[in-house]
Amino acid sequence: MSRRTHAERSAETRARLLDAAIECLIEEGYAAMSTTEVVARAGLSRGAQVHHFPHKVDLVEAAVQWLLVKTAEDVNRTIAGLPADADRGETVLALLWSAFQSPLFFAALELIVAARTDDALIPGLRALQFEINDIVNRVCMDLYGSGADDCRALRQAVDLSFTFFHGLSASTWINDEGWQSEQLSLWKRTIRPLLEQAERELIRPSS
Repeated sequence: MSRRTHAERSAETRARLLDAAIECLIEEGYAAMSTTEVVARAGLSRGAQVHHFPHKVDLVEAAVQWLLVKTAEDVNRTIAGLPADADRGETVLALLWSAFQSPLFFAALELIVAARTDDALIPGLRALQFEINDIVNRVCMDLYGSGADDCRALRQAVDLSFTFFHGLSASTWINDEGWQSEQLSLWKRTIRPLLEQAERELIRPSS
């Protein structure tokens, strides 16, 4: 077997730290997590952590970005595997909801709560919000075409769903799955007219 290069070893160390940070953030919360626990979970030294991420906030922000990249890759694979006759509206809602059920959302939620009393987290959260918006816009363009950006009905449907799913997913610890599924079904029926309008405006029947 060939020996790994320094860059390969560095990338592996970084990935182990980020994966461990994600676990800590989701399981323990931002306030309770410590770099000492992250290092222990990763099976690395304190020096390795400081070399890559000098401060806790650096590590956490990089971990959430790491999650964002993984989530975007999952979304792209899902879109690439869709049949030609897939329901666009249902697909948009399903992709959004799956994102709000992913580790990315729960990690970001921890940071949103923590940012109320920790200003150091706010710039990273704002950058994350812009990147998430970019991913959502790309999904819409992939499904509806380049005109998706200018379609008010689609924009409203996505923005309203984004807000609704945020609240619904945040209630995971309060309400049971049956109630959550019922609310999700109700929302899909409520938002359907906007998605159908977007379909009419953007998808022209072939002649």
